[in-house]
Amino acid sequence: MNFEKLFKIREEFIAKEISKNGIEPKDGLIELLDFLKNNNYRMAVASSSEEKNIRTYLDKLNVIKDFEVILSGEMVTKGKPDPEIYLKSAELLNLPIEECIGIEDSINGVLSICRAGMRAVMIPDLQEPTKEVEDMLYAKLNSLTDVIDLLKNEHK
Repeated sequence: MNFEKLFKIREEFIAKEISKNGIEPKDGLIELLDFLKNNNYRMAVASSSEEKNIRTYLDKLNVIKDFEVILSGEMVTKGKPDPEIYLKSAELLNLPIEECIGIEDSINGVLSICRAGMRAVMIPDLQEPTKEVEDMLYAKLNSLTDVIDLLKNEHK
């Protein structure tokens, strides 16, 4: 069985579970989105998942309206760690790359952000960054709530 088929099976399973049982937001997500909206940050989702699944998750969390741009793996020709999805996000937001911050929980995601020329914030989930990846980071944080403090301190 190839990777793409396994990924699709996984995505379908997750979508069915969410449809049946709902979804809980990551700790700090709602607070971070509120902070970003209230401070006029522009937001995009850049995920390797299928668009229909991304939209389902965001809709179930009642946050889909917060994002100007939603990019999925099927909207780019190369997946992470290639920078294409982040470059396209900045382009669709009409923002210079150097003004963008990407938030990721995976090494491939961080590599994608860095290769795009954005500042990378990592909130490790299943894997900690290697020393090499950690050296690339703008910040390594423990939670999405910590992003609020990072952004507040940026503007002091």
